Amino acid sequence: MQDEHEGEEERRPEYPMEFAGRIRVFTERSRVAVQGHLAHLALQGRDDPLAARVLPMLQAVEDVIEEDIQVWASHHPVWAWAGRVKGSGAMVTGAVMSRCDITRVNTVSAMWAHYGFAPDQRRVKGEKLTYDAIGRTLCWRLGSQLLKANGLFKPLYDERKAYLQARIAGRGGIIYPAVPGKTRDLPDDTLGHVHNDAMRYMIKGYLACLWKVWREAEGLPIPPPYSVAILGHTTEWEPEKFADRKAPTPAKKRVRT
Repeated sequence: MQDEHEGEEERRPEYPMEFAGRIRVFTERSRVAVQGHLAHLALQGRDDPLAARVLPMLQAVEDVIEEDIQVWASHHPVWAWAGRVKGSGAMVTGAVMSRCDITRVNTVSAMWAHYGFAPDQRRVKGEKLTYDAIGRTLCWRLGSQLLKANGLFKPLYDERKAYLQARIAGRGGIIYPAVPGKTRDLPDDTLGHVHNDAMRYMIKGYLACLWKVWREAEGLPIPPPYSVAILGHTTEWEPEKFADRKAPTPAKKRVRT
């Protein structure tokens, strides 16, 4: 089985919250696995005392890590922007940020590639990943929250979805209902394909804004995107266009006894 960390450089100093972000994901997976195990046994009228004892321990560890990430994110300079974006909560924003060393991500394109949103990035059996798989998963969670929050990033999803639907209809295509399993053999796009494409577009918009705000907060250079510097386009991502509320009060760490 391919390690999700393959494709990363060999050992290097960890950046802020990298360890917390990584362990949080592993702890969550362990908790979910134990919950599934207990639920499966319950259907058979059986139990597992060890799993039952371990479950609250895993939940407690997960809670502690999530609290640290929330506190860190809500006190980070980026929160002055991210905290004003509907759907961009401290937990999910901090988790996404914990997967990136912004000093090494010098362009918007590099930011997209780091999280697995560059063109044609995908898993290829037997080959090392070219992106951070955990970071990509966290970005999808962030995207789901942005969609549900119905804030100023939602129009990016709506516009992209409408564009794709019109393009498919324009060539006489059919958009099939989303179906379980593999859909690559269907003659045209499915609702799932259209939804995922629109989600990627919205997430890339968020990442572009996050990159710009984060680099600015760290005093790092912010070169113009490829589309502007090379292709001559005039549109750039402007983070302030997506801030639609007052930033919440920074989280405080609870005193545990």
